[in-house]
Amino acid sequence: MGTIEDIINAIIRQEDPNNPQAVHSRMVTQFGKYDPGHLVYAGQRGASPIVLSTGGRSWAGWNSWQEGVQGIRNQIRLDARRGHTLESFIHKYAPVSENPTSVYVANVEAWTGIPRGTSLSQVADPLGGYQGGGGGPGWGEAGWPVDVDPADGSGGGGWMDPYQPSEGPWFPEVDESQIPAMAAVGAGILLLALLA
Repeated sequence: MGTIEDIINAIIRQEDPNNPQAVHSRMVTQFGKYDPGHLVYAGQRGASPIVLSTGGRSWAGWNSWQEGVQGIRNQIRLDARRGHTLESFIHKYAPVSENPTSVYVANVEAWTGIPRGTSLSQVADPLGGYQGGGGGPGWGEAGWPVDVDPADGSGGGGWMDPYQPSEGPWFPEVDESQIPAMAAVGAGILLLALLA
């Protein structure tokens, strides 16, 4: 069975960001911003709202391809915690009102080997993000709690990137000199959990 990274690659493949008419290509050309997954702007950490047409929606624009990919990763992790299956996630991510969603689901299922009814919380996350459970504050990748979702600013958990300080009123201030110690605490908690 595939991983979260395989889902990310399948989304990018389906969204076809290098197509000159794609949201991503137009953002890079017009604004120098990246959105390989064509995510709508919802206050994501590090993203700027980009409007490509008058009266149009705001897309999430990041400063690099890697940050845009991280935006997709964060959205998948957020929806894993919300209890989505692969299929329900894609229906939310690429709604029928705007996409051939049944084709999208079939393609991602085929390309990743993940059955559509699989809970996202059961899909391996090789970069160590959220796995399983739900409710209450989440634990960040570096091992400290975060009380707010980075994708939409709502309460109930989220992720902190120890190498990229967060911005916005919903993120705690982090003294960057303490990041290695926080990461060590997180690793210790993980080790204790594995030994239990």
